[in-house]
Amino acid sequence: MISPGVKVKMHPEGVLSIIANHYGVTPDDIKRKDKHIPISDIRTTACAYLYLVHDMAYAAVGQAIGGRDHSTVLHAVKNHHTWMGNNKPYRDMYNGMVKYVEEVMACL
Repeated sequence: MISPGVKVKMHPEGVLSIIANHYGVTPDDIKRKDKHIPISDIRTTACAYLYLVHDMAYAAVGQAIGGRDHSTVLHAVKNHHTWMGNNKPYRDMYNGMVKYVEEVMACL
């Protein structure tokens, strides 16, 4: 049994499924090479979440997000930090996604 307050790490595929569901897309949409907004922004939020919250290495996040190179994830995380500081719509989008993922994971 897991003690209250202990966070459980979920497999990246499960996290991607929750994120995709939140945004009304599929995990395959996130993994595609599509560079159009909003898919690219959703992919950036997924990269940032997996790296920052799940403590995954850049290379591991890249594999989870469709076999991308670690430098792609590094770029996404840098963009995430910049946008969190000066882009309120992105910040709201990311924070809403984090809240949703945490709520879903709390029910598992």
